[in-house]
Amino acid sequence: MSSLFLLQYTCLLVFAMQTLVLVVSRFQVSVVNRQYEKSRWSLVAAAVLLMIHYGLQMACGFRAHSDDAGVIVNILFYTPVTFLVAHSILNLECEKRRRRRYDLLFGILLVATFVAFGNG
Repeated sequence: MSSLFLLQYTCLLVFAMQTLVLVVSRFQVSVVNRQYEKSRWSLVAAAVLLMIHYGLQMACGFRAHSDDAGVIVNILFYTPVTFLVAHSILNLECEKRRRRRYDLLFGILLVATFVAFGNG
């Protein structure tokens, strides 16, 4: 096995464990806050996307075949993951109006990223 495959497998396992901890931590909270729950599930979605990303890289070998394909796949997965992590932080820190502005701006950037890779 190559060291790249082992690294991707390790990353997959790490994010699987993080996802499990995030899901199980829901049962350890005595008071449920809606904003806190939305932030938790945003982090779970980000971790699941990263698990899918590493699984696809191991199964299809995007990074092993060429650096260009690996970079494109990384950008297509890391962009929404970055949004979800930042959204979970902003959900706890900012008021609703400011968070919606951020979501709108990032939604536009996300669509522009996918359109740019779709046309290229």
